[in-house]
Amino acid sequence: MRGQTETRMRERRVEVFHGNAAFADSHTIRVLQEAGRQTLLVGHKILVATGSSPVRPPEFPFDHPRVHDSNEILEIRELPKKLAVVGAGVVGSEYACTFAALGVEVHLVDGRDVLLPFLDHAVSAAITTAMQAAGVRFHWKERVVACAAPEQGDVVLSLSSGKQLAVTDVLAAAGRSSKTSDLNLGAAGLTPGKRGLLQVNKFFGDYALDNTILTQYS
Repeated sequence: MRGQTETRMRERRVEVFHGNAAFADSHTIRVLQEAGRQTLLVGHKILVATGSSPVRPPEFPFDHPRVHDSNEILEIRELPKKLAVVGAGVVGSEYACTFAALGVEVHLVDGRDVLLPFLDHAVSAAITTAMQAAGVRFHWKERVVACAAPEQGDVVLSLSSGKQLAVTDVLAAAGRSSKTSDLNLGAAGLTPGKRGLLQVNKFFGDYALDNTILTQYS
């Protein structure tokens, strides 16, 4: 797949520069390459597509082999026996459904009392019913205040209600943060918002800069 993509890019005369990129100004990108070399790329439109990384709340010991973020859980070598998914957003709900379909006992913990509230109520209710039928157990209006992860034995989550939930594995699905911290956004007159997001209009452009920067996240 990667080779096919590279071939298509060459056919369309897309020039690729390998290195660490950051803004020099609103029309210029500085690419730092090997051996201290740098290349300046100038463009009328600049597309930011740096992707994102999982948010890691401090109450979870992610160095423990059975406490995972939404990227790392893809690297596990065996299925959990009992999995707590903390966060019933899009990512948490997807993983909860996936592991339940694989026969894992899944507990979904969320501080709200409804699944995916941005959806139409009937759609949200239908998804909730389907997930419950698949075996997902919901713990609504609960926050994780502590996560005890010993070397041996269960991982124990302390919930805001005072209850405890013992599981073999934990997935903290606390959302994702855009990878914009190293882009020197100030040089382009840009100020990131919450979790590194850039404010854009309905065309994904930033008109505060005379429409010179087009931003898009993947």
